[in-house]
Amino acid sequence: MKLLSLLQKTSGTSFIGAVFAGLVSGVSSTGLIGLVNYAIAEKVNIDTLTVISYISLCVLMLVSIALSRIIRWRFFGVIRGQ
Repeated sequence: MKLLSLLQKTSGTSFIGAVFAGLVSGVSSTGLIGLVNYAIAEKVNIDTLTVISYISLCVLMLVSIALSRIIRWRFFGVIRGQ
């Protein structure tokens, strides 16, 4: 708990942003796995909504992973004093 408190005091907005972006990445990854699993298990015909959902989740996951890494790099740069 002391470590989390220190991280939040050092750079609160970056820390919260990195955590939020990581959570969005995890949720979108889970949604993507669920969508593929549903399509395989139910043998659903691939329609426009399925394709749009798949592409949207892929883009959301890619953007949130990139954002999380950028914020993390900036955050650890602040902690090291660079």
